[in-house]
Amino acid sequence: MSIINTTYNDAGKYFCVVSNSSGAVTSSIAALTVLSLPNIVTQPTNQNILKGSSGFLSVGASGTLPFKYKWYFNTNTAITSGTNAILSITNANVSQSGNYNCVITNFYGSVTSGVATLTVFLPPQNFTAYSSSDHQQLTFLLTGTPSYPYVLQSATNLTPPITGNQSLRIRPTEMGTGVLRSPTCRPHPLTTIASACGKKIYST
Repeated sequence: MSIINTTYNDAGKYFCVVSNSSGAVTSSIAALTVLSLPNIVTQPTNQNILKGSSGFLSVGASGTLPFKYKWYFNTNTAITSGTNAILSITNANVSQSGNYNCVITNFYGSVTSGVATLTVFLPPQNFTAYSSSDHQQLTFLLTGTPSYPYVLQSATNLTPPITGNQSLRIRPTEMGTGVLRSPTCRPHPLTTIASACGKKIYST
């Protein structure tokens, strides 16, 4: 008996019955095990995590066990601790930002996962606000990760309160410093910026 294009469904126990006009005889049982290379079923995905926090990258595979896992940083730098399906990242540092992939190996061969990008971003820092001379506009200044989007949430203490959400993307050419001018927060000329606008900056 020949099996063409074997799949996992073909695995199991087989026997043969041989018969003629005088009777029949049954063979002993033979087990068929279908072996295969590793196959990626779940690719690692891009992750964004805050500096100092924890995160992970993961990969899923099917095929004949056992598997060996090896994670790489920026294509060719092997990660010493990266020997499992899940790569844990603790106390993340900006220097860990980059591309990650995993090579999965068994006795019959290996397969390489797709690339996932890890971005370790800085929390917003040095946040300040400046009022225009006519008190019609505030200019917000912050320092953070270049090209990473931050969200500004601003409100006035006038009645009724005005709230607004605006997206700020810091440009690398500004060396990590971004400026956003907001028309939604207009302090009264007799009030200070601190008392006129409640300000909160956070990362998306």
